[in-house]
Amino acid sequence: VLLFSMHIRKANKYLRDVVVKRQCVPFRRYNGGVGRCAQAKQFDWTQGRWPKKSAEFLLHMLKNAESNAELKVSPAHTSHDRCLRIVTADIQTV
Repeated sequence: VLLFSMHIRKANKYLRDVVVKRQCVPFRRYNGGVGRCAQAKQFDWTQGRWPKKSAEFLLHMLKNAESNAELKVSPAHTSHDRCLRIVTADIQTV
């Protein structure tokens, strides 16, 4: 939700900061057992972590989306990362 409305360059900077632990990712849901950190105060929250592997994966996805935007001749500086959506499968009951 945090990256949903960010510009691509701002999202890249934020994710790079998460990898080097300059900014944290606030855990608002599924936060049982998540410790507190002072960096979460900027998001008006108390719990946060630095998910390095997830941040590196999202950086790779943003780089891919930016290069795809350049291929489609839409300027990368105006595109947002709204094209990155998480699609989950429906739960089937048997």
